[in-house]
Amino acid sequence: MKLKITLLLTLLSLGAFAQSKSTGNIALGASMSANLTLNNTTSTVTLSLTGPTDRWFSLQFGSFTTPTPPATSGGGGMASGQDVVYWNNTTLVDARHIGVGSAPTVDATNNWTFVSSVDNSPAPGQRTVVFTRPFNTGDVN
Repeated sequence: MKLKITLLLTLLSLGAFAQSKSTGNIALGASMSANLTLNNTTSTVTLSLTGPTDRWFSLQFGSFTTPTPPATSGGGGMASGQDVVYWNNTTLVDARHIGVGSAPTVDATNNWTFVSSVDNSPAPGQRTVVFTRPFNTGDVN
């Protein structure tokens, strides 16, 4: 009986740790990476971006499918309507692309909260910025 109770408590405690899902660190080229962690317990998402300390960097959310001819726009990078966040060495900007070659339109509400900015991590010349936001912000974009 004691073994059954111990096993049950162990299984329940392991289940408590499964409340977060993460992409893990995803390499986005030689000098960038991103990590998204969803925490169901706190209903928040944590975004960690690593990139060069001397440049802006961004992350687009959505599909990168190639449009089928005769269409000229679709889900490709910087396609109109795609959601993007970018770090401008001061803050994380939440925006939407309006097309290739045009600056994105900044969202009226930025629900990202600054957590940290660490220089020289994981290597000299690199910066890691961390932001969080609630799952449900009421913003349809």
